[in-house]
Amino acid sequence: MASPITCDDVNRYLFSIAPDPKPYSESENVYTWGDPKTPCTGVAVAWWPGPEVMRQAAAEGLNLILSHEDPILVMGKLPLLPHRSPTPETFGVKANIERMRLAVQHNLVIHRHHWNVDLAPWGIPASLIEELGWADRVVLAERCLRIVEIPPTPLTEVAERVKTRLRIPFVRVVTPGPEHRARRIGVAPGGSGQGWGTIAQYHALGCDTVLASDMIHGCAKMAQECGVAVVDGFHHATEEPGLRKLVSLLSAHFPALPVKFFAEKIPWQVL
Repeated sequence: MASPITCDDVNRYLFSIAPDPKPYSESENVYTWGDPKTPCTGVAVAWWPGPEVMRQAAAEGLNLILSHEDPILVMGKLPLLPHRSPTPETFGVKANIERMRLAVQHNLVIHRHHWNVDLAPWGIPASLIEELGWADRVVLAERCLRIVEIPPTPLTEVAERVKTRLRIPFVRVVTPGPEHRARRIGVAPGGSGQGWGTIAQYHALGCDTVLASDMIHGCAKMAQECGVAVVDGFHHATEEPGLRKLVSLLSAHFPALPVKFFAEKIPWQVL
């Protein structure tokens, strides 16, 4: 009788197709909950699994959850009023209490895969570009860095493509002018829009447009002043194509295991 597939078997395979770029002592790609030796009954893949995903996974018999972002929210140092406002402990935050309660209740095993999925040849940047239909337009690919070149296209059309293909209800756009045409596009998924270095780097590489996410005001302002357009496609939406690709790879390698992708819901509303 064959031995059952364990949760660790699944993760070892994942590391074989997406090696960890950091030593284990410094890695973000770690078990955050549960026993790796637990027999795997099914795999749930999610960008940032909260209580709703955990409940659904358990109800469908999926006891291994693979998360891209840290499933147990980590409390960093708060810069606001440190002399007056005590920092709450990470495990004392209400959202974490509920996540841990569900993990215990349903005997879930949770593993995070972050930079290894970002940097894998098939990973997040490559899968995003494939999802957008630009796989044959790549002119530069180095680690997470990607540049595509397309025929000069109105920014409104690029934004519509991003919105439609990433299945999101809206995008945010920065444009240096109403007549802007996108031609050389820097592709920067994930939290790339939080640092002005993203805009500076792609501008220096000759990009007239950047597809980014989580763009903060200062970076949007800088882009506009540099004459660079931005389409902000949301952190989760620009990374989820890589996670859907991961589901297909896991399903092919473990045909006996159910593997399911859980899409992230957008908390924002436009009023």
